Amino acid sequence: MLMGMPVAFAIGISGMIFFLQQPTLPLTIPVQLVLTQTQSFVLLAIPLFMFAGNLLNESGITYRLMKLSSVLAGHMRAGVAQVNTVLAAMMGGITGSAIADATMQSRVLGPGMLERGYSRGFAAGVIGFNSLIVTMIPPGIVQQMKKQGGGVIVNVASVAALKGIPDRSAYSASKGAVVALSKAMAADYIKDNIRVNVVCPGTTDTPSLEERMQASPDPAATRAAFIARQPMGRLGKAEEIAHAILFACCDEAAFMNGSVITIDGGATI
Repeated sequence: MLMGMPVAFAIGISGMIFFLQQPTLPLTIPVQLVLTQTQSFVLLAIPLFMFAGNLLNESGITYRLMKLSSVLAGHMRAGVAQVNTVLAAMMGGITGSAIADATMQSRVLGPGMLERGYSRGFAAGVIGFNSLIVTMIPPGIVQQMKKQGGGVIVNVASVAALKGIPDRSAYSASKGAVVALSKAMAADYIKDNIRVNVVCPGTTDTPSLEERMQASPDPAATRAAFIARQPMGRLGKAEEIAHAILFACCDEAAFMNGSVITIDGGATI
């Protein structure tokens, strides 16, 4: 910047130098790649949150926070993952951005989760989902739901959370975390008349799936293989998933809370 270089280029070069110095790919990268598609964020702010995370690590504050987290939640199953949810709520209230939240958590809690045996994919999934929860359901919205006498939250996981799928252990574990978190939220807000349910779709015909099939050597054969695995002989439709979510939100489903709604064409029978 002192040389008159545009700010964007200066940030890009400095960021590249930082990443080239890392012995392994930082956990920040996969998390941010997922979340970048959900919302925009001012480019200048991202390095600041990365710097803040590194500062916490280098100063030893992260180590002390992890020790405190272990004392408070170490007796719980997946305790550090639950601490991640609390941190997401705190960071979301400060930043209002999922990407900023994920950036900070990846630098602060990411290494600690890996040290405690969490896989990289599971850690990224938990951090990413928690960051999105705060963006979609910030404390202010929950408070508004309380003021208006209640509300409905529907999260989306996957049938992979309920059924073992070969070569999908990290994905399945992260989706299982979505189910567990949804049930925990339902328990937290049940007295406030706020219902929280989670939908677990099976293989659904979406643009994302179409991209995967088109990227294969034989798209037609890949599609046929996907369909062959479906008990009903076809892929799910996006509108079918949407209708189930709509039902979970309506008054006719008022007694449904903490429920896992499976829409998989019979895959889990």
